Amino acid sequence: MPSGGSESWTYAASGSNWIAQKLVHTVSVSGGSVTSTFQFANVGWYDNAANDAARASKGYTGQEPPLAVSTVPSGLTPAAPASSSTVVNQLGGSQNVVFMHGLGSNGATWNRMTNWLNLDFLFGTEVVPTFDWT
Repeated sequence: MPSGGSESWTYAASGSNWIAQKLVHTVSVSGGSVTSTFQFANVGWYDNAANDAARASKGYTGQEPPLAVSTVPSGLTPAAPASSSTVVNQLGGSQNVVFMHGLGSNGATWNRMTNWLNLDFLFGTEVVPTFDWT
């Protein structure tokens, strides 16, 4: 937290777990302060014990990201070119995922990241859409 800043979290009980509902973040700036409030809604809690146990058995897996390469890692199929509106990969897993780019970007934003993630996780349907910046 920056000097002169504060955070306040609000949680709700969900079974034996706690779910974040709201974060109020205040930062001191010259001449006053700025407060941002983040409200979380429709948050669900799903226990995925099998995959949690598999990840936990790997222990701490934090590592430096791989160097940028121009080739596709072995065993993976390259995604469609960035001019495509949506890339859909059927990878055979049970958990589906959507990678959504940010404002002023496109689906190619995820090209490098999806290759890294696909080395460690087996997703079912992987969707990488490209939407017009407007």
